[in-house]
Amino acid sequence: MKQKDKKISQKIIFLLFSTFFLVGLFTFKDYGISVDEEFQRSSGFYWLNYILSFTSFDELKNLVSIKLNKIKGFTLTSPSEHPYYGEIMPLGGPYLTNGELDFIEDWIWEGAPESGIVADPIILNDNSTYEPPEFQPLDPPELGMQYHIGPFDVYPNSER
Repeated sequence: MKQKDKKISQKIIFLLFSTFFLVGLFTFKDYGISVDEEFQRSSGFYWLNYILSFTSFDELKNLVSIKLNKIKGFTLTSPSEHPYYGEIMPLGGPYLTNGELDFIEDWIWEGAPESGIVADPIILNDNSTYEPPEFQPLDPPELGMQYHIGPFDVYPNSER
């Protein structure tokens, strides 16, 4: 009788393990940690700072320290504060300067090459920050319809 109970237990354990393995195998892309969370952003900057401590990139080290200090205490704003549009990216800042945005835009227009310099580094000297203009909702159309969709959730793997 004990031999039979042992075999049943082994089959149950195997079945449970197999079930959890298969569920995990087919759903692992749905799990992860959002980079929008303050802790994860801080952790990423911490490790970047740690790795940079072994290099001589002093200017990059200073930039990382400045950006890390800017995101302390970040929380998302309520959607009621901006009902017609979403958040300015990256969430919680530190927001890219106009020079950084222009540099990235030039890099994209040049085909986003993996190596080489295609944008003028001088434009990075522009430290001004983008200020969005006052949002003006559109007037209702004379013909047809106008839709306004409120906030909604996008579930993992549903946006593909």
